[in-house]
Amino acid sequence: AAQAGAASLTPSIDTHQHIWDSTKVASKGPGGKQYLLEDYLKAAAGLNIVRSVYMEVNVKPTRANQEQEAAYALGMCEGAHGIPAAAIIGGNPEAGDFRDYIMQYKDNPRVKGVRKLAYALADGAHPYDGEQYTRSVRLLGELGLIFEMTTAARHLDHAARLARACPGTRLVLDHCGSADPKALAPNLQAKAAYAADEWKRGMEAIAKNHNTVCKISGIVAQIERPLWTRAELAPTVDFCLDTFGPDRVVFGGDWPACTVRGATLRDWVTALREIIAGRPREDQAKLLHDNARRIYGLT
Repeated sequence: AAQAGAASLTPSIDTHQHIWDSTKVASKGPGGKQYLLEDYLKAAAGLNIVRSVYMEVNVKPTRANQEQEAAYALGMCEGAHGIPAAAIIGGNPEAGDFRDYIMQYKDNPRVKGVRKLAYALADGAHPYDGEQYTRSVRLLGELGLIFEMTTAARHLDHAARLARACPGTRLVLDHCGSADPKALAPNLQAKAAYAADEWKRGMEAIAKNHNTVCKISGIVAQIERPLWTRAELAPTVDFCLDTFGPDRVVFGGDWPACTVRGATLRDWVTALREIIAGRPREDQAKLLHDNARRIYGLT
């Protein structure tokens, strides 16, 4: 999958690749558009992305819809080029039939885990706090599967509690903990969605749990492209890398969601490579490739 002209770049594994074909899954991409595999391959050309992980696309949360999406994703994983090479599928950890649902995939080497978007309920509760949710996430660990956490930055304390309750499960925190990079950019803080200290405390609480991994992804979807250079993104990226350490971070492209504020996948990947350029080459390789290969069990 390496592209011509990219040989001088450190190979990378994109751990967060969406594909939207609404004829195959019960969901539509940003703007109600289709985003197909061939579109991703064009966007990634020349970036030396050698493997990717398909990330579920938040289909309407019925078991039938999630099984349909899983079949579609796993079919793509059979391609020879390794993009995608594996999948994080959708699921309903809060459901009583979650065990029955996930057991049908327990021996499929392409299934690496489960994600479900989780946000606070109207009464201030959170799905991570339920006993059934905890049992389901523990089960994933017993099966050697990952749970991907995507939750609002203001609710990172719930994610930290889940990590403490499920020490045998690897939990991957998406999108730098739903970070808004404006919160740490001195010239943009007034436009940020939250105070930086709140987010930092939540990230530090999660990082104390050694079963957690931070995915460096998603932040360019929170800031208009004309407003940022690498300088506006660097404080958020650097805080995550320093807080979780070089062995518990992975790169995610978050295509096509990364394009919703005017950036391209190339913009994001180029900025990230520039931000980490001063770090040891070994640590750069861990973030971009080696950690993902180990954590997601990719060959």
